[in-house]
Amino acid sequence: MKTILFVLLTTLVISCAAPEPPDPGTLARFADQSITLDEVEAHLRRRADELAVMPLDELVSTYRETAERICVQESLLADCQDDAEARAFLVSFNEHQLAVQRYIAVVIRPTIETDEAEVEQYFEDHRNEIGLPERCLVSTIFRKCTDEESFHEEESLLRTLHDQVLSGASFELLAHRHSQSATRALGGRVGWVGRGTLESKVEKVVFGMKKGEVSEPVQVRGGLAIFMVGETVSPRSLSLDESRRQIRRQLVRTKLEEAISKIVEEAGATGESLILKGEEIEKAWSGQDAEEIVLRVGGVEVSRGELGLVSQIALSQSSGAGDASLKVAFYDQLVRDLTLYSVVENSGFLDDPDLRAAIHNRAEALIDARRANQRLAKLLWMRTAADEDRLRQFFKANRGRYTSPLKLKAKRLVVKEFEDLDRTLVTLEKVAQSIEAGTGTLEDAQAAVGGEIGPESWLEYDDLMKLPPIISADLFELSPPAVSQVTLVEGQLNLYEVLKRQEPQLLGFDEVKDTVIKDLIREQGEMLYRDLEAEILQSAGFEFYEKHLLADLQIPDGADE
Repeated sequence: MKTILFVLLTTLVISCAAPEPPDPGTLARFADQSITLDEVEAHLRRRADELAVMPLDELVSTYRETAERICVQESLLADCQDDAEARAFLVSFNEHQLAVQRYIAVVIRPTIETDEAEVEQYFEDHRNEIGLPERCLVSTIFRKCTDEESFHEEESLLRTLHDQVLSGASFELLAHRHSQSATRALGGRVGWVGRGTLESKVEKVVFGMKKGEVSEPVQVRGGLAIFMVGETVSPRSLSLDESRRQIRRQLVRTKLEEAISKIVEEAGATGESLILKGEEIEKAWSGQDAEEIVLRVGGVEVSRGELGLVSQIALSQSSGAGDASLKVAFYDQLVRDLTLYSVVENSGFLDDPDLRAAIHNRAEALIDARRANQRLAKLLWMRTAADEDRLRQFFKANRGRYTSPLKLKAKRLVVKEFEDLDRTLVTLEKVAQSIEAGTGTLEDAQAAVGGEIGPESWLEYDDLMKLPPIISADLFELSPPAVSQVTLVEGQLNLYEVLKRQEPQLLGFDEVKDTVIKDLIREQGEMLYRDLEAEILQSAGFEFYEKHLLADLQIPDGADE
């Protein structure tokens, strides 16, 4: 395995003869390339104030880590073959975005002013909205649930942990041992949260507790959790002096957005523009001709293929990346950005060759960083997939995760309108009893109280978890033929008839290998990435010249010891 990986990694770098001694301006070297002090400082430019007061050992580490990142990125890109045409478009697209951002910061933002009278008026108009919300310091222990069996197992475990905390056990220690969320490393600490930032059912639980209290298990997305409240802070109104800076920022944001919108509106669409509307926007992604122009603003044209490329990148982090409404919103934003870019270009702002060069270099760097990250992720996947012993150990340690889903075949009666709730409930409960006895049907209930019966459908675990807890908890327990309790949710009566039930079955390693790889990378990713980067640095022959850095900083060698 290590031999194969070493051969793979050495393809990322170019072998070379013994290098000449580095000149003083070289901070690091790898393969046949040098990393200069200027290159590293260019990467650290935005941290200049922080670096100025940083302790020497931390400063040296920061320079070294930056040089290592440059080495890893260049090594990863060494054998990457980009589609030249696609890359040229993405660089151009990035240049447009960066030019607009620069124009807003340099030209538009300085024109935005606020005076004290505006601040005071805003405070008077929004006095009830300005303040610190109710907050509490929250910690949690989370357990994943993948099926009905694990749901009950994890609920039992969390109840045990709940009782242990009440008996004096450390919540932090238990979180370190048992939690399956990222907060495990922090002893379960989520931090300070305010009202309106949590799921409604979690917020109701958390803000209903007092300092030091621990909740019962709560069903959350992906599993169950218990919560502990460490501190609570009551909501507090802010005075004008306390809120002045916050108000100024809000006024500037509002005025800046208004100024940008006005510029875009005044620029408008020229006769040569091509801007799709309504359903045409959704169809822009679905046509067969990748070369067809689907957007033209100013001197910039975007083909269907290019639109798909940039939207894939922009929407890749969204859980609803395929959602038509997101695509429409992205298209509208693209129209706005390109319109603003045409204003920037026509203004002469980009006539400065140094500015154009800086924007171009930054656009290229963004593409390279993305490509390097993609390459690193691919290598990590290959490395993890090749280590079958480690995968099987992880699979064995987490055997209960890898099962086929619980499935229920059911149909539902929904009653939205009823004159007498109590009488309707009694009628439905009687019909439910007759269905379980085998003498009635869901259609009998419909005939008695009205409502609509949906088609028979299979409900998998994820579908059940999306239902209101009062319904899902009931359905988890049912074995056909059976009917659920009659429930009233959001003004609607619900009655489910369960026709079939398929219990989860343990799946074999080969059936879920890709899922095991994903889980291992997700849970141990930081360590795996660090190990992979270390091997890339070793294969590249990375050397860091600390003496050159100290000389540049005018610190005598050994002064930091």
